[in-house]
Amino acid sequence: MFKTLVLICSLSVPNMCMKFEDTESLQATEEQCKMRAGEMLQSLSSVSLPIPPPYSAGYRCVIGEKT
Repeated sequence: MFKTLVLICSLSVPNMCMKFEDTESLQATEEQCKMRAGEMLQSLSSVSLPIPPPYSAGYRCVIGEKT
């Protein structure tokens, strides 16, 4: 099972980042995790973030356990 993490950082302010963790569920495969990361990034693109633009965004799929 994979946990989806998304990190969005400001390019204009060093070390100013926001981390988002998927709260829906763990993904069964790494491919599903990558697809979920795309969904999360798309959703976050319409949200006003409290860090100054422009942004750099990335994701990571980590092996996770249900909590």
